[in-house]
Amino acid sequence: MRQWLLIRVQRNQFLRTLAEVAENFSAPRQPVGVLGVIVDREGHVLVAHHATRPHERWGLPGGWLSTGEVPEEGILREVAEELDTPVVLERYVGAHEHDYGRFRPHGLTLVYRLASTLTDQDEVLPRSWEVIQTRWVSVEEACGMAPQSSTRIREAVGAVLA
Repeated sequence: MRQWLLIRVQRNQFLRTLAEVAENFSAPRQPVGVLGVIVDREGHVLVAHHATRPHERWGLPGGWLSTGEVPEEGILREVAEELDTPVVLERYVGAHEHDYGRFRPHGLTLVYRLASTLTDQDEVLPRSWEVIQTRWVSVEEACGMAPQSSTRIREAVGAVLA
């Protein structure tokens, strides 16, 4: 039922706009986010279908840092909130400027590589209403997920694997 409802919100322009507005009101005012590239033992990347990112249906787990939060703690918190999977922080990869739609200013996204002991055969369940579903994909698939987000994902995944 939850997945059905979230998919309906994604398909309705008015409801997608409302979700964007709601995300704006709940997001911290500092425009610093974290993004995690979770890689399994076989080199696959975990992507998530986010209900709160109407402009980027499939993407990498992550979110906004809380005021005063250490980025390394922030990415681990975001993954723990969104996904039911154990991860280990491997390293900081880099940063890139982002523009998250009409309601948010330009900001900075810090990218981290995270390791998972799972494989692409293991299902990762969402922990939050924010994530509809997840799946393991090849690096090539992750780099070309969606026209709007492929640059951001390509940069993040490319930096992790470089």
